[in-house]
Amino acid sequence: MAIFTCLPSSLVLVSSLLVHNAICVPKLEGDPSPCRRGFLVNTLSGIVHNGSAIIVAAAFTCTADAADNDKDCVYDNDVAEGSMSMITVRTGTRMDTKTGFKMSLLSIESAARANTLGEIPMRLYPDPILRRIASPVKKFGPDLQKVADLLVAGMKSDATAASQYGIDARMIVLKGSANPASSSSSSNQKSSPPLILINPNILTRSSEYSMVQWREYCLVMDMNMDMKPNASAMPTHRHLEINLLRDEIVEVAAQDVTGRPVRKALSGEPARAFLHELDHINGILIVDHADLIELPADVAALEAPYHEERQRRAFDRDTYQGNTPLYW
Repeated sequence: MAIFTCLPSSLVLVSSLLVHNAICVPKLEGDPSPCRRGFLVNTLSGIVHNGSAIIVAAAFTCTADAADNDKDCVYDNDVAEGSMSMITVRTGTRMDTKTGFKMSLLSIESAARANTLGEIPMRLYPDPILRRIASPVKKFGPDLQKVADLLVAGMKSDATAASQYGIDARMIVLKGSANPASSSSSSNQKSSPPLILINPNILTRSSEYSMVQWREYCLVMDMNMDMKPNASAMPTHRHLEINLLRDEIVEVAAQDVTGRPVRKALSGEPARAFLHELDHINGILIVDHADLIELPADVAALEAPYHEERQRRAFDRDTYQGNTPLYW
């Protein structure tokens, strides 16, 4: 178990609301908890009471439930001024200030209970779950197939990862232009079944000198921070875009939803999309590929304490070394 103490550092303006910005430091050095890098109170989109900001000090505790292996992160809150019954977080979850906010990382079994992907909201930056390194899938069966079907049916782009929805599984789905089986023909893109990669590993990469520059955005990086003059108006949605480099070609080993081995050589858009989603299941975001000076000031302020290590991981070009099973 890891306990994180959040210390006040500044106030930032998000969606015309003052929200508390906190720096969270693990009390236990080297603790492997998936919550170790969370911007805890930063997941709140607005903390308001009678039109004024409320400062929240929080302790963050991570536990593992042995019954279903769900990992839970719990906020214990102490409202410094005023009182209120509920606080809204960016993912739409509600937090009771008396009992705290329980942020669960879904197991495959839990996610499979959903009828549609809409019941499992996409996590939005800076939700700390996006920094979670997803666990290998070790059990193949109907629940895994159900989660794969949910992702295929509900994904909002041609590529997605289970961890974008807070599901603890090393699972990537590529379809349309991101699917290597699809050609430039729109009819072939529609007819080709999605490529589902479970527990993917990179076996080989093309030379670093042949890396390709892309300009990427990410749906979880919804910079929903611009409000129109009318306070009741919906905020303007925009996605942060980053210039970055990706490998030209990668050879990938993975498993399908039944556990059978899969080998693919990816290039072009499928390679880019795969590497973007591989970042997600490794807790890496596109902001990690940029220098702080390239980021909006508010994002840079959030990232600064952790950016050097996160960028090192984003720039790593490691390949499978046999330290873990290639197929589970």
